[in-house]
Amino acid sequence: MQGLAFAVFAVIGAGRWGGPAVLAGALAATMVLYTVGELVHNPASSVLALSAASAGLRGHYLATYQLSWSLAAALAPSVFTALLDAGSLLPWLFLIGCAGAGAVTLVALESSLPEEAVVLRPAGRRPHSEPEAAEHPEQESAPCRRAARTGSRGPAAV
Repeated sequence: MQGLAFAVFAVIGAGRWGGPAVLAGALAATMVLYTVGELVHNPASSVLALSAASAGLRGHYLATYQLSWSLAAALAPSVFTALLDAGSLLPWLFLIGCAGAGAVTLVALESSLPEEAVVLRPAGRRPHSEPEAAEHPEQESAPCRRAARTGSRGPAAV
């Protein structure tokens, strides 16, 4: 969706499409499309980074995931300034290429990822997740066990 939004932004920027009202409507609709793409992508990509790693490597995977976003944020101003200096459509074409390359890479890697990383399940159904504390009371912390015995809900209940 975001790649499509980048393409529409490029088309809008490349030509004159009616008056200001048409341009404002096209920009608003494209921003909505981009936002929907973000709403779908951001949680799913975080879950993918978490699910793709074994329990012992989750910290490394999440750190690498966050580093990739931080590196992109650090490089973007200089890269996009150079692209914009070379041509007004180049930043959009670059973004379309990156989104396309990411989609192709994800499809190519899908078979090597764990099932829980690529298969959507309804909320509450986590077949490979860790057991809930309520299922195993011996794993609860001492303050939780004490609160359960006394019926206390913590300082807010006082």
